[in-house]
Amino acid sequence: MWVFTFALLPLLYACQHWQQQPYRYPKKGMTLILHEPVTVQADTTGVYIQDGKITGGAHSRRNPYCEFRVRKLKESPQTIQPDRFLIKRAGTNTRLVSYSPVQLATLYIQASSSGGDAPSDVIYTIEMKLYSAHQPDVILLECGGAEDHPAEAYAPTLEEIQVALGNIATLEPWSSPGKMDSIESCNHPLINCSSSDLI
Repeated sequence: MWVFTFALLPLLYACQHWQQQPYRYPKKGMTLILHEPVTVQADTTGVYIQDGKITGGAHSRRNPYCEFRVRKLKESPQTIQPDRFLIKRAGTNTRLVSYSPVQLATLYIQASSSGGDAPSDVIYTIEMKLYSAHQPDVILLECGGAEDHPAEAYAPTLEEIQVALGNIATLEPWSSPGKMDSIESCNHPLINCSSSDLI
């Protein structure tokens, strides 16, 4: 029971922050505009973007980042072309930070000498399920905040996500010119939203 409760704590922190300030986070029905091609390397299903730069298969855990994901693992590179993606769904997730054996041993020693517990840092992420009729294999944009203790970490806001994406991609709210109006979006067969979903 104690293990189960401890495992739920990070998720509860993330959900509480999300619910307190929902207007600061991506929501279903928004549009993601990709301005330039992004290539997923062979034998992988994701590519990271951080500080407006494509970083490939790695990212710094100290700053917000985003990752495009495709549906299939292929032996050749997959290029995501400039496009407009509908955000079908958005929600939070929690990633437990993993350490190498040497790092973990060092942290345990530091925690023991200070009388504390071993660290359990997390990264709170926002998962946005994507849809484009032109590129159905592009399925997800996941953006994460900085690594920290569960009580201090938080999911990235819209502003922080945009900083991570830079000029590579843009998140547009409901009311932005050039995208579907709210009525058309809410009648879209892939999403079901009420007035509370509109920004």
